[in-house]
Amino acid sequence: MKAIITPPADARGGYYAVLFVESKPAPTNEQTEDGKRVFTNMRIGCLVLLTAKDTEAYNVSLDDVKLTPPSDNQALKLTFFIDNESNTHIFPQPRLAVLSPDHKLVAKAEGDAKRFLPGQKDSMKVEWNGELNAGDYTAVLSLVYGANHAETRQIAFTVPAKTASK
Repeated sequence: MKAIITPPADARGGYYAVLFVESKPAPTNEQTEDGKRVFTNMRIGCLVLLTAKDTEAYNVSLDDVKLTPPSDNQALKLTFFIDNESNTHIFPQPRLAVLSPDHKLVAKAEGDAKRFLPGQKDSMKVEWNGELNAGDYTAVLSLVYGANHAETRQIAFTVPAKTASK
């Protein structure tokens, strides 16, 4: 199969489409043991992403950023929502750094990159499975997308002292 896609000359930003290839069941005289005829039909879809070079306008908003500190039975978890207000698709990758009160790096993690089409809103997360001593920390979320774009947020949080169990 060969597909030729010709965007308009005035295209700006990114576009997407899905190409489907579908088979048609071929009649057969073959039968199963109970006398029924069997047909096979397939449908395969392919996502096509197009970008008009040098016309991309990037704008991403982060909302509802929530951090859950680590505990004895739970990893540190940072969740947030992304609104891709860009005119093109992006593949943002979340990165997390945890800093001590004296601004030393004590933990870092990466979340999975995810595809966002223009106008798409969805959640993302980063988890770190480690231990932190009781105290105050700052989490720095960096969301890297496009060729050289990033959004950052700082979240102060406290790891409570562990209670002695009897």
